Amino acid sequence: MTWPASPLVWPGHFPPESWWGRFLLGIPLLGPDVSFFKELATQQAARTEEVMIAWTDERERRVAQCLGKCLQQQWGWKTPYFIPGDHTVAVIGGPDSWTYFEMDLADAFKAFEEQLGKRMKVGFWEAVIDWNDREDCFGELVRRLTAELGETKVSKESPGGASA
Repeated sequence: MTWPASPLVWPGHFPPESWWGRFLLGIPLLGPDVSFFKELATQQAARTEEVMIAWTDERERRVAQCLGKCLQQQWGWKTPYFIPGDHTVAVIGGPDSWTYFEMDLADAFKAFEEQLGKRMKVGFWEAVIDWNDREDCFGELVRRLTAELGETKVSKESPGGASA
């Protein structure tokens, strides 16, 4: 098993680049190997709040934990703890292949915006998540999100809670 504080990353063969690979994705034995999802879920489930020390900026840590709680509720991750080095596509892709196939980003981000108390401008999420960049890290997403929040104060009482 990979150390819990190691970044969550997809293997190089996923997602498949060929049309056939994408077509066969949901067909066991014929499609690409998706067993790594179980390893990612186990790795992330072993995380405790201690890994959040990786966030050196307190405000980013609270925003990351707020987003993590939404991902836990919407996607089924076992904990809300994600680190800056986690690859965004691995985090947003979810803890299992079915989550990846059936994810509804709009619902997850709407829940996040409700929890945070701020609606993001149109096109924000599409602009900050690049599905073609498998190296893009969760820390960068959180930094962009924190910058977008601008003057919104993230409450210390509730991680991710917002007040104007």
